[in-house]
Amino acid sequence: MRHIPVQSAEVTTISPHGFWVGAGGEELYIAFHEYPDFEHATIREISRIEMLSATRLYWPCLGIDIDLSLLRCYASAA
Repeated sequence: MRHIPVQSAEVTTISPHGFWVGAGGEELYIAFHEYPDFEHATIREISRIEMLSATRLYWPCLGIDIDLSLLRCYASAA
């Protein structure tokens, strides 16, 4: 089986209202009011992020899987 490298993702900033994720060369904002499952998560839980593919982010501690296109839609609507 051939291994295809996947880009990495990281949480860059956390505020009382949400957090920023750097993924695939872009930085996207995740607002707690749009994704309430993150609102009461710890910094450690939010910071443990994996990039499953070029289009999907996953938080294993929280069981949350988000498609980057959804985050882009929220960003363009703001």
